[in-house]
Amino acid sequence: MAPRLATPWPTAFRFRPGQGRRVPVLEPRSVVGEPWPDQAGAESGLPEQRLLAPRLQSPRASHAFVRGPRSSSGLPAALLGLALVVPTGGCLYTDPINMPPTVTITSPLHVWHHQDAAFTAIATDPDGGAVRIAWAHTAGNCVGSNPLAQTPVADPATPYTVPASDTVGTFCVWVFATDHQGATTTQHRPVDPEDHPPVPDLQILRPDPISAGAFPLYTEMKLSAANSVDADGDPLAFGWKILPTAFALPAAAAATTSALAPCREDDPTSTATICFVPPAPGQYTIRVTVSSLPGAAPVWLDKTFLVATDQMPCLTDTTPPLTDPLVVSTGASPLSFQVNRVVDDGDPYPVEPGGGITSFSWFLGQDSAAPAGVGPVVPAASPVVYQQSATLPVFRVYPFMYRPGDRIRVRVEIHDRNPAPIDAVLAGCDDGAALCPPASMCYQRKTWTVVFK
Repeated sequence: MAPRLATPWPTAFRFRPGQGRRVPVLEPRSVVGEPWPDQAGAESGLPEQRLLAPRLQSPRASHAFVRGPRSSSGLPAALLGLALVVPTGGCLYTDPINMPPTVTITSPLHVWHHQDAAFTAIATDPDGGAVRIAWAHTAGNCVGSNPLAQTPVADPATPYTVPASDTVGTFCVWVFATDHQGATTTQHRPVDPEDHPPVPDLQILRPDPISAGAFPLYTEMKLSAANSVDADGDPLAFGWKILPTAFALPAAAAATTSALAPCREDDPTSTATICFVPPAPGQYTIRVTVSSLPGAAPVWLDKTFLVATDQMPCLTDTTPPLTDPLVVSTGASPLSFQVNRVVDDGDPYPVEPGGGITSFSWFLGQDSAAPAGVGPVVPAASPVVYQQSATLPVFRVYPFMYRPGDRIRVRVEIHDRNPAPIDAVLAGCDDGAALCPPASMCYQRKTWTVVFK
């Protein structure tokens, strides 16, 4: 019999004869140098620690069977146990299995067009080791894309920034987590950048209102949406429209763009500004729509304002001045009377771009303070006896036509496109008034008295 040797194995496998069959039996007991019997029943005399496992024939060949639990593969649990035994100097040894790290992209929740996007991730190692992180991004969808280069970062919490130049369209961001044994886990995230809606702005650049919120009739208005902004830096497109309001408007101006046109001084291809001449008094609402990316829903902003009724034209500058009631002629040179400036809502003078309809009426008459028998050479049947011009802003009087001591009146009246008679428009402005109206700073009539020496 072979000598008995001590074995470190906590359990021993031995064959026990039983009813003519030899069955491997797992006996949980300490064994001291007990030799293994061979399959013929004889003891080989080899120490146990030199045997890896007994050779077993299949039950069908040897008519042997094994009692006890079986594995999912049908093999006896005892046989699976034998397969796990790896002898190293007579000791069991099992190498621990390395688990790959886990990684998850955590931010950002939103990525905007034309803006930098900072991504962060959480990475852990189930084995408790350190994890190294690297990032990459590719244009287009994640399917079929393969990042050629990776950018390592010192800490998973350190943001990885995709520059604004790469957030114009869809892109894919990648993160790679590697543990200390080289196991790598990859996660990718497709990103479709979102579009900030633009913020519209609408201002009336001209003209200034003539009263609380009311703008002059017939005067070109300039509206601008140029201060509208887009947080993503996208170029903006503008659309304009006049909307119907509670006040009746002319059919030509209601709900149409026919009255809106590019401003003369602006680039005709620019749509950020628009010019508009109100055709009638009332309330107007102009809407501007602002859009950024093609196909994106536009935003809009309305501006409602009042257009006043037609205003009377105002004489503001004449020669001689409005403040001079008397003109004395002492020589033979012609006397010139001239209108230099008229302020009006639609028909100013000098005529501004866009045209205007301003007319001038000049009159000669006998001065009411002249002595009997003294007056102009023209008939004096009424205070207004002569109309020299209905269109020109200048009127001249020639002294050679008068005698020393004669006194005459020179009168000018101005009219806009609504040429109603002055006396019919303004109550209390009779024909003899030197200024019309007398208690206003807006005059439609000026009369000078001329004395010849």
